[in-house]
Amino acid sequence: MPPLLKLAHLDCFSGVSGDMLLGALLDAGLRLPELKRDLARLRLPPFDLSLRTVRRGALTARLLTVTPRRPFPRQPTFARITGLVRRSRLPSRVIERAIDCLEALRAVEARLHGHRMHGGGLPDAFRGVELIDTLVDLVGVAAGLERLGIADLTVSPVNLGRGMIIQTGTGGSLHHGPLPIPGPATARLLKGFPVYSNGPAAELTTPTGAVLLRTLARPSTTLPLMHLTAVGHGAGRRQLDPWPNLVRLMIGEGNTAQVDAGAPPTPITEELLIEIDTTVDDCNPQLFDHLRDRLFARGALDVYLTPVIMKQGRPATQITLLAKPERADALVPVLFEETPTLGVRLREIRRRTLPRRIVRMRTPDGPVRVKLVETPRGLEARPEYRDGRAIAERTGEPLRTVLTRLERLAGRRFGRSGRKGPR
Repeated sequence: MPPLLKLAHLDCFSGVSGDMLLGALLDAGLRLPELKRDLARLRLPPFDLSLRTVRRGALTARLLTVTPRRPFPRQPTFARITGLVRRSRLPSRVIERAIDCLEALRAVEARLHGHRMHGGGLPDAFRGVELIDTLVDLVGVAAGLERLGIADLTVSPVNLGRGMIIQTGTGGSLHHGPLPIPGPATARLLKGFPVYSNGPAAELTTPTGAVLLRTLARPSTTLPLMHLTAVGHGAGRRQLDPWPNLVRLMIGEGNTAQVDAGAPPTPITEELLIEIDTTVDDCNPQLFDHLRDRLFARGALDVYLTPVIMKQGRPATQITLLAKPERADALVPVLFEETPTLGVRLREIRRRTLPRRIVRMRTPDGPVRVKLVETPRGLEARPEYRDGRAIAERTGEPLRTVLTRLERLAGRRFGRSGRKGPR
């Protein structure tokens, strides 16, 4: 039987923020003195951490409060901020996760306010005393997950809240005036996650909470199978009674492949897709490459070509593509425009997939995207082919050499390599 792992599931029925997640970790078993020791390694300006039990709605939860005594003497650059984390001597996995969060948060703000962030500009979360809060949340959560030995963190559909955020536009903020909930950074960070809006007119999920989910967790519409061992409640700062403004963290033992001898295999998600296909026997094969590019640009999930024999023994090509149902109306016209076909076939299919997510891996050749796939054999790491090809083109190395090196790095960093054999 595979060894049991420590799993955790975050129930975001009232959204999530960095301090809410930290409070939940502390309620579920993380010790405050350990957290303080980890944060002391950052060498931040002095601040106080207080933890107390509060009531949110009908439930009790742990509320963590960060009180900076003074800000940084001078506004640090982003390079200096990340340098504090890199020089902290925290475990390498904690450092990498915290840096990933910082980079993701800055990147999304740069896309939103690029013209105002040139010359080392920083988003609001990295300014003044807010920077101390941000670093405590991001580094503290990464360190807490490591302290508790969490091997896999999943997250429920996320409640974003509703209404408007009133911005004062003071203190050099990049935002001016009211913003709809979710805020623009939160919305972009949670692309690909199931989200919804319910409850009071308030911001329930913050950018810091969103970036922690984006970087450290993977979405799951159901509670993963586990032997439950601990439950923690982390309180939001605002009292929204009778609404329970808190996040719930459930921790247990299990295995992403198998919990016990009679347990089901790795969680498999199922979705409804549209399969679209047509068969052509009078199309210039040189057009197929252009056709595939157009189909992918319009939202096709996969496109493949199959040689077939039509009536009267004529060789032909069957063009097949998969797409989400809402993309079908945009894809069918491309087939009529780019091929001589007179008709296409559409059918609903159900696709089952293994859980997977994309992470960024630092290498001597630069950042490389890696697909982490949960399989019945365990976690597999599969470097992105296009990133490997870009490195080969830039360095002049054989592509086989580059891909082999990346697979070995990914295997050491994340677990098993996804390589199936010699290329």
